[in-house]
Amino acid sequence: MFVASERHLYQPMKNKVLAYITRHQNGLKQLLVFEHRDFPEAGVQVPPGTVEPGEPVESALFREVYEESGLAADAPLMGGQGKWLNLIGAT
Repeated sequence: MFVASERHLYQPMKNKVLAYITRHQNGLKQLLVFEHRDFPEAGVQVPPGTVEPGEPVESALFREVYEESGLAADAPLMGGQGKWLNLIGAT
């Protein structure tokens, strides 16, 4: 099902994961964030990704961390899961 407003068209909701990747360096705890190159108006984000149909959430989280950052996670991750509307044609 597609949802439309006056200005935007939305794709169906998708299951998403968010990864909170931290490290300790020089006595500080740092969080990995980035700015989306195609949508700078989205602001600073933690690495997100889509959970594929039938894919376990934990597998999706590890896969997306690698795809988004190039990091191979070897420890438990703190993450989030939810459903988002994907905006098409935002201006």
